[in-house]
Amino acid sequence: MTDTTPILILLSTYQGEKYLATQLDSIISQSYTDWTLVIRDDGSRDGTLALIKTYAEIESRIHLLSDNLGNIKPAKSFAALMHYALTRNENYIFFCDQDDVWQPNKLALQVNLLNDMQAQYGNTMPLLIHSDLSVVDQRLQTIHPSFLRFEKISRNTQAPLNTLLINNFVTGCTMGINRALLNIVTPVPDDIIMHDWWCALCASAMGKIAFLNEASVLYRQHSHNSIGSQGFYGKLKELAKLKTNMTAKKKNMGLCFAQAAKLLARMDKHAPHFSLITSFLALEQQSLFSRYLSASKIQLKATNQLRMLAFWFMLAIV
Repeated sequence: MTDTTPILILLSTYQGEKYLATQLDSIISQSYTDWTLVIRDDGSRDGTLALIKTYAEIESRIHLLSDNLGNIKPAKSFAALMHYALTRNENYIFFCDQDDVWQPNKLALQVNLLNDMQAQYGNTMPLLIHSDLSVVDQRLQTIHPSFLRFEKISRNTQAPLNTLLINNFVTGCTMGINRALLNIVTPVPDDIIMHDWWCALCASAMGKIAFLNEASVLYRQHSHNSIGSQGFYGKLKELAKLKTNMTAKKKNMGLCFAQAAKLLARMDKHAPHFSLITSFLALEQQSLFSRYLSASKIQLKATNQLRMLAFWFMLAIV
């Protein structure tokens, strides 16, 4: 790979006119210049489409992907973009959110990391890289310099799949993958929680994950974030809404099992992590005592203590 490796950036927009221009400007201002940005709009009714078309007329590297799918929500919208990416030739694919701001050297640093990984493991190894973020408010004023520290998220570097089966620690707007991983994750199943979690699961089970310990993105927080960041203590306050919180957790636990089943279907039964995923899926059918015993045996590990407690609780009512 060279310093001018062409890369593809995927962006899904929805009602994004307020912040989109700032994000597009930050991409255009990247020190790494050999990129193509493909945008799919998910049925915006504001000025988002007009803004995209204006930028596409001015900047030849920006393209609008048109389809008849309508409003399909973020996970499926990115899935459609990933399916489109299969038709292109770029070896590296990056993901972007409409309301953030990229640091000027984001792509340069992350492409270098992918280059180093591919030099080490070869271009047939599925690879995923991600980074930290700086949490900012609507006016881009810093709330916390590290999203991971703000949320008290611990990355499981030794056994990432043991965490990713129940919690995601890869933030999609910082994520880059190679084509070998794209070929595995696409087509994206319908019953996944989010596209970034699905990519991280596949990479941890069948490839390699690397982390850039730098806040490469300004992660803007506002009233219309799809997910957003409350901070660890903000999450603690949410526990007061016990009924709503537990209903959501139970649904999420079911989806964890569903996406694990989809992952298993894409793996060779002789793959190193096949038995771990099989054991995880078996939890759903076991008695309460056996479930706790088996979960302890396979050493599942949440991203923080609060989420670990939530997982143990959900095992009792799944």
